[in-house]
Amino acid sequence: RQHGVTFVIATIADRHAGKHMLDFAQKNGISRVDISVDPKLPENTNLPHDGHPSAIANKQYADTLERYLRAEILTQPLRGES
Repeated sequence: RQHGVTFVIATIADRHAGKHMLDFAQKNGISRVDISVDPKLPENTNLPHDGHPSAIANKQYADTLERYLRAEILTQPLRGES
């Protein structure tokens, strides 16, 4: 806060997010955004090789996070600006 830094926690599939971290964020006014994609869609994984997110899923994560940051965080003036 002293240096004007805004923290955001980006979660992927809230059911796996650490409850302690989410509780800490809520108590401290830290924003949270869920950037999950549908893991049941074949294009979102690297199956049959592994279940990690594909390049398509990673782009969706980034796009969702960018939209959130632009709408909710970057609309605020930077410290020292009017």
